[in-house]
Amino acid sequence: MPPFVLRLIVTAVAILMTAFVVPGFRVKGFFSAFLFAFALAFLDAFLWGFLAPLSWLVTLLTLGVAFPILHMLAFRAAAFAIPGVEISGCFATALAAFVLAVFQGFLAWVTRVPA
Repeated sequence: MPPFVLRLIVTAVAILMTAFVVPGFRVKGFFSAFLFAFALAFLDAFLWGFLAPLSWLVTLLTLGVAFPILHMLAFRAAAFAIPGVEISGCFATALAAFVLAVFQGFLAWVTRVPA
């Protein structure tokens, strides 16, 4: 199986774990989690590559607050695009994005799936 598909599966499992732990973040099932993982990968590959260089000045001026805000906006956009994923507020978005990063990193380390 290609590493990209394995990474999407690991991310989908991490999304399901995050939905179990974070209040206000709901995912209907594995297929919705897989589509959400794909949407996050798409936003990371295309939009992040465009927005990150533009936000360096803002990041420097805000002492690093711009990158988490951009990540939260991408997280929210992906949730808006996938029908089985619901987020109820900014705090839930921030917490879910952080917890997902922790779970995803841990699962990638345990399964040794390349980043």
